[in-house]
Amino acid sequence: MDQSGSIWKPVQFEVGGMTCASCASSLETYLGHQNGVQNVRVNYPNKRLYLDRQESVSDEQLNAWAKEIGYSLFTEQSAEEGAQRRADDLQKLRKKLGVSFAFSAPVFAISMLFMEQMHQLWMQLLLAAMSAPVLVYSGASFYRIAWQRAKKGSSNMDTLVALSTAVAFTYSLGVTLTQTQGHVYYESAVVIISLILLGRYWEEQAKSKTRSALDALFHSVPETACVIRNQEDIIIPYEDLRQGDWVRIKPGERIPVDGRIRQGSSHIDEQLFSGESLPLFKQKKDHVWAGTLNQEGALVLVAEAVGQQTALHQMLNRVDQALGSKAPIQQWVDRVAAVFVPFVLGLALMSFATWTFGLHDFNQGLLALINVLIIACPCALGLATPTALTVGLGHAAQRGILVRDAQALEESAQLSDLVLDKTGTLTLGKPSVSAGMSLEHPAVASLLYSLEMESEHPLAKAVLEGFQNPLRNWAKGLPERLPISDVKAHVGEGISAIWQGEKVHLGSLSFLEKKGYSLRPDWAQQASQWENQAYSLVALGYQRECWALLAISDEIKPNAKAICQQLKDQGLRLHLMSGDQNRAVQRVAQQCGIDLFRGGLKPEDKALYIKSLQSQNRRVGMVGDGMNDAEALALAQTGFAMGNGTDLAMQSAGITLVHGQLEGLPETLFIARQTLRTLKQNLAWAFAYNALAIPLAAGVFLPLFGIGLNPMVAGAAMAMSSISVVSNSLRLKRTLHRLT
Repeated sequence: MDQSGSIWKPVQFEVGGMTCASCASSLETYLGHQNGVQNVRVNYPNKRLYLDRQESVSDEQLNAWAKEIGYSLFTEQSAEEGAQRRADDLQKLRKKLGVSFAFSAPVFAISMLFMEQMHQLWMQLLLAAMSAPVLVYSGASFYRIAWQRAKKGSSNMDTLVALSTAVAFTYSLGVTLTQTQGHVYYESAVVIISLILLGRYWEEQAKSKTRSALDALFHSVPETACVIRNQEDIIIPYEDLRQGDWVRIKPGERIPVDGRIRQGSSHIDEQLFSGESLPLFKQKKDHVWAGTLNQEGALVLVAEAVGQQTALHQMLNRVDQALGSKAPIQQWVDRVAAVFVPFVLGLALMSFATWTFGLHDFNQGLLALINVLIIACPCALGLATPTALTVGLGHAAQRGILVRDAQALEESAQLSDLVLDKTGTLTLGKPSVSAGMSLEHPAVASLLYSLEMESEHPLAKAVLEGFQNPLRNWAKGLPERLPISDVKAHVGEGISAIWQGEKVHLGSLSFLEKKGYSLRPDWAQQASQWENQAYSLVALGYQRECWALLAISDEIKPNAKAICQQLKDQGLRLHLMSGDQNRAVQRVAQQCGIDLFRGGLKPEDKALYIKSLQSQNRRVGMVGDGMNDAEALALAQTGFAMGNGTDLAMQSAGITLVHGQLEGLPETLFIARQTLRTLKQNLAWAFAYNALAIPLAAGVFLPLFGIGLNPMVAGAAMAMSSISVVSNSLRLKRTLHRLT
């Protein structure tokens, strides 16, 4: 709802009838001027329209407005239906291309081989008759859209093609029917249409490849599912699944819901969803995701999220939204493209007038007019950014990296500093036993285990997990549970019990000292070192002697140091921030090789720290996972949220690492930088092409160097400009697959 009280609803459509990148800009501009519509965005490679509309504006009204300038809008549908429509459109284009080449080839051959007979009426009539099907059938869409645009006082690439071919054919037909002195250009008109259709056909095929990563995700959910209802297995459509359903998954089937395993175990292939190459072993109570592949075991799941609520669909929706957004560099390109076609029309007329009236060469003036209209193609310019972004965003999604919009991807490629939260980002986010010292007594481990089983303290869980997953020599496996009695909890201090008729105590050092225990000198020295490193210490005392001493901390993730080094190798300056005490932050910073760190920070302090870096003209990224990171994530140029963090953190960030894996950080930055690099290469080629091609087409170099163009070469060059841009984006796809 805006300030006037109007309710705006975001919607999206598939667009039919777009034939070039400038069509996207034209549709944006036209719909953007209609009442009740705002924030119009069109993604040409994906043929998608995104906009906000008021409730008074219906789908039918939007479609009617689009049809006024030659386009059609289709409402949201399944991925299969959308793919079928695109396949049908490609088949129609293939048919038009076939007809065009079937007639263009003989027209071109006759024109080249029988030039001396071209002045004869029968020859010209034959060429006119063979050219007509190309213009009337294969090229009909150019003229229809150009006319619809002209009625609304606008133009696009179809206008240029329609004018150039119509001028060539009409002039030639006039020469034929009046038998006046002059050259005919039938071959130019038909070959231009054939080459442009061929370029568009190749372009459509290439664009479909740029979406392959996204298409794989779209098709990773099965159409049906087997649910258990009333103790019977029932096959139902995917759309009928409900939260709480028990779903049976056979070996080799894809999982249709987000849920937890109730029965069975198996290895789950999550590569399509998270990028993890090795299958993960999952058993009862483990979480599984929709779209992943069950490899060998039979499973029964309880559905926790279905349909649009699954992580896969949410990811696809966010990727779709990101594709509909525009990077800052694209917004600048759009402003250039908006005036490009009118500029070309004016330049073509100026070239014609200069040659015809200034240099008294009508034939060259006509050629210059046709050449400029054909070769000045804004398609390469319009394709440069969206094709690169489609590849980059699609690959990122396949690797479990969610990018909110194109701006986040572009800005992440330009970061100079990366600020990392400590807890849950670089560390595991829960206490674990880091080191331990104990007497060589067989009862030590059993006493520890038995007492911690009676405790509800958070550190007790860390000790018990240490027994189940031995990390140090203090734990040799799961010990036996001893018959202890008279268990008492001492709040804030520890726990006591009776074993073999004597008191046993477990808790903090101060608790044991109060109970009369003392540490051996070497243990006391080690305890002092651990305390200086901000470890939490737990001691076990029995028979007036300290039997065990454990150091507990929130340990860094196993790959944290290597990931930090990768980030530094990418040229980033790393900062570590945390609300934890400074000694604990310093220890983690030293373990990870981070020189700049600060502890004891409140959420507002983190935001101020980022502001101070930005005031030094640094481009800052922030990595976090908690509510206390949300303000800093939103303030940074790019916020990176760990997918296992809070919803607020993920909503505040521009990029989310779905599975909270640190490997996603350097991977994201690599994808972003390679995408931005390709995008800039595309733009450089598009501008260089036009800078050279337009003067050449206008005949600027003809008087000086004798270098000119004929319309057929101009048409081929125009087609190749778009193909080269899309091909470069496909090269990016190969690079990302090879190096990530």
